Amino acid sequence: MVRVGEAPIKQEFLIVKPSVPETPAADPRDAQNSVPKKRKKGQNKRRRAYQQPISQMLCQFLIRDTECQLKEKCRKNHDKQAFLSQKGADLGDECVNFKLYGICNYGIGCRYGSCHLDKDLSNIIDGDLNEKMKIYEVKRTLQKEIQTKLRAKQVWFKRSYQYFEAHGIDYSNELEGHLKKTLSKRLKTDNSPIDSDKNIENSLKTNGCVNEPGSQNSCKTEADLQNKEHKLTSEEVYDQVKEDYYCLQTRPKKTLDLRGKLFLSPLTTVGNLPFRRICKEYGADITCGEMAMCAELVQAQMSEWALLKRHHTEDIFGVQICGNHPAMISKTCELINSECDVDFIDLNVGCPHRIWV
Repeated sequence: MVRVGEAPIKQEFLIVKPSVPETPAADPRDAQNSVPKKRKKGQNKRRRAYQQPISQMLCQFLIRDTECQLKEKCRKNHDKQAFLSQKGADLGDECVNFKLYGICNYGIGCRYGSCHLDKDLSNIIDGDLNEKMKIYEVKRTLQKEIQTKLRAKQVWFKRSYQYFEAHGIDYSNELEGHLKKTLSKRLKTDNSPIDSDKNIENSLKTNGCVNEPGSQNSCKTEADLQNKEHKLTSEEVYDQVKEDYYCLQTRPKKTLDLRGKLFLSPLTTVGNLPFRRICKEYGADITCGEMAMCAELVQAQMSEWALLKRHHTEDIFGVQICGNHPAMISKTCELINSECDVDFIDLNVGCPHRIWV
């Protein structure tokens, strides 16, 4: 009788296991003192999962032929010869990626790497072919440096802050947060104690924005000091934090003529990039990505940024975003305009989706 999770195999295809010498019975007292193992899930509970140790994995920086940025903290393998000896023989002599694009991003880790590795085990790049095929690549949406800055909240939304000031939107807490983060970092580098907020407040007075009256770099005027407390502006704060922050660039507006063109509406969970490529072959003129949430885009969630990828066949391409706060939507639009190659931004204001962030 066949058990659950097993498939019947004919007798002629079965491999007889070699005889294994019997091991002495284990002491039952050892089982009582041992740490209980977690139960394996799934139907076939007798399966053995193999996971390669981190020490045997090749560092990703070496695959790209660059210097490891983690240095002593990196736990992966940095010996190319040792990695090559345990990788196994190549599966063939021709790498499809190198043949089509002039470069294989897997480098020494490629199982067809013999055709694009030199004597030093460095990756060979066919510059002419690679430059020619770049136009056919899927355009990336967010660079690694910008992703790191977004997650550290060190991106300066210049146009959004100007809009907030012009329309009276209070965002002073955000400016103070930027300033305190920068000053606390400077105090750490100076080996100064920062156990209390008084140290940061004292530093604010000496860093140009809350100086005493009469100083040249003071953000306050005599009238402001006499009448009411001076509110910091975005330009004053940016002068203090610009060394650590990335300021988004402004791109010129595009002029689009959408008259008489067939528009493929954004379809959540359906209108992904392969689906849009098929629709382009069937005559769609304008394509739009799936709905993306503003909060997750600003937080640099790459699963959400994947919805903004664009194929080279999409002549007129836009993205759809949704949000529950005007300030967050404004920042998202500025971020997409600065870092993505899109022709328009569609704002979803009628979707019943629950947005909690």
